[in-house]
Amino acid sequence: MWHSYCSYSARSMNYAIGASRRDNEMATEKVLVVEDEENLAQYIKFTLNSLGYYVPAVVSSGEDAIKKTGELKPDLVLMDIVLKGEIDGIEAAEQIRTSFDIPVIYLTGYTDTKTLKRANIEEPFGYLLKPFQKRELHTAIEATIYKHRMVRKLNESQMQLASMLEILEDGLIVSDKGGYITLVNAVAASMIGGNKKDIIGKNLGEIFQLGDQMGRNIGDGYFTSQADDNEANGGKHNHAVLTRFDGMEKEIKYRAISTKDEKGDVTGFFIVLPRFAESNHSSDELLREHEGLKIRLQELSAELEEAKDALQLEMNERIRAEEVFRQHFAELSRKNKYQTLIRALTHNIHKSLKVEEVLESAVEVISNSLDNADNVAIFLVEGQDAVLKAHKGYPDSFLERMCRITYPKGTIWKTIIEGKALYISHLEQQMASDTEREKLGAKSLMSLPISSRGTVIGCINVHSTRENAFNGEELKLLEAIAKQLEIAIDDAEGAEALRKSEERYRMSFNQSPIGLLLFDKEFKITHCNERLSEIIHYPQEKIIGLDVRNLEGLSSSPEMNRVFEGESSRFEAIFEANTASKLWLSVSLSPLRGNGGEIMGGMVVVEDITNRKLIEDAFSQDKERLSVILQSIADGLIVTDTRGKIIIMNKVAEDITGWHKDEALDKSVEGIFLIINKRTRKLSENPVDKTIKTGWTGGLSKDTVLITRNKEEKFVSASSSPIRDKEGKIIGAVLVFRDITERKKIDEELLKNQKTESLSTLAEGIAHDFNNILTGILGNVSLAKMYVNPNDKIYKRLTEAERSCFKAAHLTKQLITFSTGGPSTRKVTSVKELLKVSTSFALRGSNVKGQFYLPEDLWSAEIDERQISQAIYNLVINAQQAMDDGGVIKVTAENFTMASGSELPVKDGRYVKITIEDEGVGISEENLSRVFDPYFTTKHKGSGLGLATAYSIVRNHDGYIGVESKLGAGTKVYVYIPATEEAIPLEEEIIPEGSTEKAPYGNKAKILVMDDDEIIRKVAAEIISHIGYEVEFAKEGGEAVELYRKAKEMNEPFDLVILDLTVPGGMGGRETINKLLDLDPGIKAIVSSGYSNDPVISDFQKYGFKGVVNKPYSIEELGKKIREVIGRENYITN
Repeated sequence: MWHSYCSYSARSMNYAIGASRRDNEMATEKVLVVEDEENLAQYIKFTLNSLGYYVPAVVSSGEDAIKKTGELKPDLVLMDIVLKGEIDGIEAAEQIRTSFDIPVIYLTGYTDTKTLKRANIEEPFGYLLKPFQKRELHTAIEATIYKHRMVRKLNESQMQLASMLEILEDGLIVSDKGGYITLVNAVAASMIGGNKKDIIGKNLGEIFQLGDQMGRNIGDGYFTSQADDNEANGGKHNHAVLTRFDGMEKEIKYRAISTKDEKGDVTGFFIVLPRFAESNHSSDELLREHEGLKIRLQELSAELEEAKDALQLEMNERIRAEEVFRQHFAELSRKNKYQTLIRALTHNIHKSLKVEEVLESAVEVISNSLDNADNVAIFLVEGQDAVLKAHKGYPDSFLERMCRITYPKGTIWKTIIEGKALYISHLEQQMASDTEREKLGAKSLMSLPISSRGTVIGCINVHSTRENAFNGEELKLLEAIAKQLEIAIDDAEGAEALRKSEERYRMSFNQSPIGLLLFDKEFKITHCNERLSEIIHYPQEKIIGLDVRNLEGLSSSPEMNRVFEGESSRFEAIFEANTASKLWLSVSLSPLRGNGGEIMGGMVVVEDITNRKLIEDAFSQDKERLSVILQSIADGLIVTDTRGKIIIMNKVAEDITGWHKDEALDKSVEGIFLIINKRTRKLSENPVDKTIKTGWTGGLSKDTVLITRNKEEKFVSASSSPIRDKEGKIIGAVLVFRDITERKKIDEELLKNQKTESLSTLAEGIAHDFNNILTGILGNVSLAKMYVNPNDKIYKRLTEAERSCFKAAHLTKQLITFSTGGPSTRKVTSVKELLKVSTSFALRGSNVKGQFYLPEDLWSAEIDERQISQAIYNLVINAQQAMDDGGVIKVTAENFTMASGSELPVKDGRYVKITIEDEGVGISEENLSRVFDPYFTTKHKGSGLGLATAYSIVRNHDGYIGVESKLGAGTKVYVYIPATEEAIPLEEEIIPEGSTEKAPYGNKAKILVMDDDEIIRKVAAEIISHIGYEVEFAKEGGEAVELYRKAKEMNEPFDLVILDLTVPGGMGGRETINKLLDLDPGIKAIVSSGYSNDPVISDFQKYGFKGVVNKPYSIEELGKKIREVIGRENYITN
């Protein structure tokens, strides 16, 4: 029964939906599934995949449906009406329809009137009630996609008509047969004195005074006679009085032309209002064009009606098929006891085309539905083995033995070989002793074969622990189950066969979108398709049998003779159709060969290019006028014909490419718009060529560079689009582009900032860890020196190691300065004096001289003087090192106001612009973009941090630094520093204070050290003990607080605590000092860290510390700081 149903469904779908799929068979439609029941959603997805659709996503809410539709742009949405969340399926469908113009099919199990009425208001394309069959889903999707395409095609045709009306020089009004206006172009609206929105819907009688019709609605009767008079009088104009919206009246001329349906009944009117009295001839041509457009719209409407009729036929077929299915299903499931089994199994078989999933589902259903089915297994044949594919109820020991059974052992192979059902009611009596079976406790067995296309491919085994557990009816049910499995396997093979059949059908001769005819050796036409008949306006049945040489315009003797010589040809010709009109045709002739290669005849391929020719002629006439308009466009614009030859080029395009319009016209666009990939330096595909060949619309790669006429390289963004005639045929291409070189520089600068920020974070972390390591090394070296005689050689080596540690510490300071600029203290500073001092210091002792051009009124800046001085120093040193033979470095500064819209990535406002110009060797183009990268250097002894540090300092001052250079021409570096209007503060006189350092409390003073690094704790213990203090340690802040509290309670308080600022995974110094201050407001504490740029380090007193010691530190530095803090007066008031 199921097999016949599936076969019927396949045949029905093959014929009913074939036409709707042929237009776009090669495409895979994307279907978005919106269903909040997970199992059902997956079933729908599997079904769609088996039908050849692509499911990009499955979502469960209305909100996600709208979001995913916007992202994925599917061809269709399957929408469950009842969804969880604030937006249900109906509301989501409405937003999708209005926002994205994507069709929606509702899925629901609800059939109440209220829901249906609300859903229908939102104009769904389809409506499926759960549960539904695979072919119902397939039919609904195909019908919906076809309907949506037809509606869109009709809308596009209407838009094309409206667009054509707008370019007419005469006024045109379109009305229905009652005289009510349905369409008006801009010229007519201007003549009437109103806007289109207000005019549409009014009756012609409200605008025109036509004799005895004055002030009355004008309808069918009047204008029908007017139209008849026009035709009788050879198209002469009638007279009327036009009443404008402002009340003015004007006598005008007009022509009325009626439109009629295929029965000859009037359906509406075209009213032509000549703009100038002498423009009769032009209007006639335009009206004939409009008549053609009207006919095309009528054809589209007829096509849509045909589609509807085809869809209705399919729906009738579907209803009949469902009725047959219901009758057979009722016959199979007449016994209520097994209805659940049949329904569950059927559902599982048809929700997937994967055999493994079907078998697992079948085992589950059999096990759960048959009372005495204690163990169920399904085996499939693979070579010489029967392999266990699905099972339930068997112990592991049995499965290990039975997972693969070699031919021809046991009851399994008996069933497969004999190909018939096997039922053993008393296994112990009827079968030989079997230890595994006895352990299983099996007393009876049913075994049924599974077949596919007449061949047994496996079997179903059902064991029971009861004797005589199954009856004949249950055996028949299992036979039905085996049949269902056969169908599942056959469906997979049938689906593939159906796909190939549809592919052959799609390639059939009559569905070609171009005109085709075939002729034999005697030049007799043997075949022609409907499209050819439409093009030449001659019945198909009359064309067949004609001598192809008699179709003047389609062929000639020379071309025909070349066909039988094995040559192909292509030409354009004028053909006089039966309608007495002349057609421009593109004709291709080629030979047809037999299996042996012999020429059996020929093929003619015909395309109607009349409209393209007419539009090309009109386009040529209007080209100069259009060119004037295009000159005002801010982007470069090039228009080409179908050969890729330039026919229009605006002034901006001339400026960007370097080619004058007169030189570029009629040249290939590839020679004028020459583009390469900046990264690979290879020629890029010209977008115009791709657009003309395929209709492609799109842009270029971000790395696209235009090579101008003078070999200059410019980054460009561009897009190419096809120019189509009213029938959608490509007649040229438009290339729009702009120079984005400056914007590219800004983007690169932003990228550089992002890269620097990332490296800064890395550098900061490295500096901290490095300082911790150096603290351990330096401390141990310093301690070791105390145990060695200064005259000993090892003492000198330790001293050198100590110096190396200090050099490494200086390097970490550079890393911190690069990462964040280091600890910053800003004040209003004279940039002029800073430039002189920093430059002179950098050039001291060199063969390079500095020249300064610094105005007296140069603005001041609020900066960290030390950091900016370092940045200038680094820049000058870099310039000096580029001048091996000496020379002059020019240092210039000026006041500069950054205006809005500047290309530099800084805020608007006042800046001091500094220029440092050298006479050095310059920088190559490939290195220019990398000069500020950390660790990039071309010098053998360079560290690569000088310019990177300068860049970081300037950036952290909200400034900008840039460079210009060419090899052999020197280098200019520009620095922009935000200026301030504040005056430079007077320096306060510093009065030296007397020493307030007190002697330490003595050797009994106690110090608590908190640090997470064990090496540092050990070094600190040695140093502090050597100095003469007692020391205790804590790994993190919590432990330190507890030690301090206990010591205070025992009246043995610590005299000083030294806290590490950063403790990964624990309490650091900042939080610890807050808790210690709560215990003892008078606490004396020193903060220690490898992060010298942390705010706590630069402003330690604000956070409750009495001193700071930066890692790495020597014995002297730590001892001095301890004595300084312990001997300092306590300024905290209790």
